[in-house]
Amino acid sequence: MKIKHFLFILLLITCGLPSRALQAQTVIDNTTVTTNEIYYVGTNTAVNSLVITNNGQLFVMGASSIIGNTVASSDNTALVTGSGSLWSNLNDFYVGFGGE
Repeated sequence: MKIKHFLFILLLITCGLPSRALQAQTVIDNTTVTTNEIYYVGTNTAVNSLVITNNGQLFVMGASSIIGNTVASSDNTALVTGSGSLWSNLNDFYVGFGGE
């Protein structure tokens, strides 16, 4: 799935049903994060989480965002919630990239 120029107010994406312990959780809470690198939620591992909340903002400027990069990276979630919170992507946005 390829989507461009996203501004999320509320987003909850779950790739699979979590059945294992959380591997890694990133929380962007009332701060701004800007990157020119590919932004992954679950590169080669399962059960990872990204939460953007309380006016938190993520700007992916020069590369794609990927939730679940390989077959091994299942059960990953992303949640954008709260007033002013957003995930902005200038390039491609993939869910289930390598595992399709």
